[in-house]
Amino acid sequence: MSCFYFICCGGRAWVSSLHGTDLCFLFFLIGDLQSSLPQEIMAALNKQGILKLYSHQADALDALHNKHHVIVTTCTARQGYNVSPQLISFFYSGKSLIYQLPVLKSLLENRSNKAMFLFPTKALAQDQLRSFQNLLSLCPSLSTVNVATFDGDTPLHQRRKIREEVDVLFTNPDMLHYAILPNASYWQGFLVGLCYSVIDEIHVYHGTLGAHVALVLRRLRRLCDRLGNTSVLFVSCSATIKHPEKHMKELLGVDSVQRIDQDGSPCGNKQFILWNPPLLSNTPQQVRKSAVTECASMLEYFLSCDIRTIVFCKTRKTCELLMKQMRDNVEQKQCQGQHHGQEKLKKVMSYRGGYTPHDRRRIEKQLFCGKLLCVIATNALELGIDIGSLDAVIMLGVPWSAAAMWQQSGRAGRQHTDSLSMVIAEDNPIDQYYMNNPSEFFEKKAEDLQLPIEDFAILASHLQCAAEELPIDIARDKEYFGDKLHSICQESLVSISNDQSLYRPHPRFRPYPSQFIQLRNITQETFAVVDVTDRRNVIIEEVETHRAPFEIYNGAIFIHQGLTYLVDECNVVQRYAKVHLVQVDWTTRQQDYTNVNTMSAIQSTSVHSTRNTVSYGKAQVETVVFGYHKINKQNKIIDTLEVFMDPVLMDVMAIWVDVPTPALDELAVLEIDIMAAIHSTAHALSNSLPQVLFSAADTLKTECKNPYATRKRPTKIILYESQSKSTVQKVYYNFDTFVQAAIKRVEDCSCELGCPTCIHLLTCSERNLFHSKKGAHIILKAIVGKDRHTE
Repeated sequence: MSCFYFICCGGRAWVSSLHGTDLCFLFFLIGDLQSSLPQEIMAALNKQGILKLYSHQADALDALHNKHHVIVTTCTARQGYNVSPQLISFFYSGKSLIYQLPVLKSLLENRSNKAMFLFPTKALAQDQLRSFQNLLSLCPSLSTVNVATFDGDTPLHQRRKIREEVDVLFTNPDMLHYAILPNASYWQGFLVGLCYSVIDEIHVYHGTLGAHVALVLRRLRRLCDRLGNTSVLFVSCSATIKHPEKHMKELLGVDSVQRIDQDGSPCGNKQFILWNPPLLSNTPQQVRKSAVTECASMLEYFLSCDIRTIVFCKTRKTCELLMKQMRDNVEQKQCQGQHHGQEKLKKVMSYRGGYTPHDRRRIEKQLFCGKLLCVIATNALELGIDIGSLDAVIMLGVPWSAAAMWQQSGRAGRQHTDSLSMVIAEDNPIDQYYMNNPSEFFEKKAEDLQLPIEDFAILASHLQCAAEELPIDIARDKEYFGDKLHSICQESLVSISNDQSLYRPHPRFRPYPSQFIQLRNITQETFAVVDVTDRRNVIIEEVETHRAPFEIYNGAIFIHQGLTYLVDECNVVQRYAKVHLVQVDWTTRQQDYTNVNTMSAIQSTSVHSTRNTVSYGKAQVETVVFGYHKINKQNKIIDTLEVFMDPVLMDVMAIWVDVPTPALDELAVLEIDIMAAIHSTAHALSNSLPQVLFSAADTLKTECKNPYATRKRPTKIILYESQSKSTVQKVYYNFDTFVQAAIKRVEDCSCELGCPTCIHLLTCSERNLFHSKKGAHIILKAIVGKDRHTE
């Protein structure tokens, strides 16, 4: 790894070639397919210019032919042969063929066979639908095959025809849960003939969503088995994840999965750059140049060189601020007599959640067709939607996880082309830690994907659904739902047999138990943002209800595609906001605070046989927006205004423990801020969650502290969960182990002031600006009745 400086932007950069030559040469591995493909399929492939298959494609096809469930994962460590770029047209590197070809082969063998493709997003389903139909159209014998999309946008009058006639179904886990499985009698013909079920982007399914999807897929397997179809094969594709076989086995509840992880497709040279914006010389504090401003300058240079680029931003607001900065830069240069930038700007668009489906499809199409040089996106484009060939990826801020980093990086340089991946650091402790320790950035391991399938609330809710689809048979259904099946049925369902071996749902959930489960915990309520400029009255965006107080309060500057709109009115009752286009050189930033207040304890117990107690019970999260700042281009406050609005309240389950008096005394003697120490203690506990309960660190939330806050808060460590997953209750029952794990994490970490391993939390709403590693150590040790010098 070498270190040097880029003079053009004044930033400090670290460059890695990713462990030598692993990704620094072009090669391929030709597949030796043991199972034959029908001549008609071979002819179709030839018409698309595909004469050979790569090794990973051939291996996966052979595994499916031999009746194995298959997971295909990306792997960067490959061995192969050098190949000239001119030969690339004779091969095809995409994973899509791995599941398209077996489906086509099965349809040629038996026209009554069926297939189902499950995708996490509608956009990805539509993209893969086009790809499949292109290949299908080249097979004359399959001209009558009925292919259909079945999602929330499918009109009701078309659904009956689809379930009666469809051969290949493109859908998602949500529709499988809400519409297909509850109406299995109408889908019986499809389920009996189902040969292949494709689960794309399987790494998306983890945590609570993953547990829900896992139980939906197990319900699918159970129904097919009961209908006499015991031969459904599952094939999955995934980004690089830890233990892919294990993850797929847990997701499906099967014993055997074959992993294909040697990617035989060609790979060009990929170079990573970690870019740290320079320090501003005219500031007394160690303040760095804005990452947004730095990224805009970088992007301008890339555009001038016609480098096709995607920029990933961690938040929607950052996405729009970067787009606005690009517009401001172009306008500034126009004033200086440089007019070529406007044409380049037309080839840049932002893409994120909240845009209307029509706008998102339009942007996707323009990018795929090569009309755009750059797209500025959130992780909405992280998944494998085909957006054409890209040369560079810029990540604005260190990504949330190692998996996200490699997934985003992989969007550029597909097939034989060289590519660049760049991370531009933000001015926060976590990003700066990796800038100062670049080797740790490249050594970040993919996180374990957790599936809390045995969570009582989640499992019990799906057992209600399964019992409605077919009565639960304890002896037969244990293989799908595990050892807790009988006890949960006895507690939550209704027995319909004398020996308590058969169960139906509890009456309060009938006739549609599935309606009581939200797979994604996504609220459907939104505010319409209406552009009333020149009486247009056009809805330009939809904002989720929980975001509305922070984005569309009266007087706010709302940014859409980098254009600034002033919010004239926000109607809370009718859920809309009226905005009009303005040209201003400032933006707004809300002033808000969040209090987590304990309400009533349900249970309490001593910690580690001390007088300290931990409580489990009800709490309330109170979010208040009380004003906003006007912020100029130099990121300075030019005005402050008040906002009067009701607080946003959310009832949650939480655990809490008071900071012991000895810890408070020691913190006072050492002049360590108590709130900083409490903040870091909560983070250390959250970071220990995967180790103790195999749940993601961000499952539990806390009241993140702001260094400028003046309101008085109780000296409690409070952890809560925003979704009902019973994780916080498990933490309560395992609190002694939980605290000891946090102590060990802090003590074993070699950093001096704090880092992502110990007290920094990636999802901290206050960007980890207020923390104290020593303070956290003092509090944690005091909780278990020891001082920080005691072993």
